[in-house]
Amino acid sequence: MNALTGQQKPDRSLWLASVLFIGGLVLAFAFTAGFVVWQINAAQQTWCQTLDLLTAHPVAKPTNPAANPSRVTAYRLYNDFVTQRERIGCG
Repeated sequence: MNALTGQQKPDRSLWLASVLFIGGLVLAFAFTAGFVVWQINAAQQTWCQTLDLLTAHPVAKPTNPAANPSRVTAYRLYNDFVTQRERIGCG
């Protein structure tokens, strides 16, 4: 109780609990967001390494596709990997 006014002091325990709870939520959100960003960067780095490996040796376009269709397939796959590599932003 305040000696001058005769009024009781407000109880600040609820206010303190609310501030601590909201602060904890903010910290939990920040740590979760940081972890998600870290995981996405790690996954992208893994994909870039894989695509670098798959596109390390260029595949020439076959001169006569009817003679060897498997070379056409290899060329198409190589082009697809190069396109994905560019879209992801590797290299």
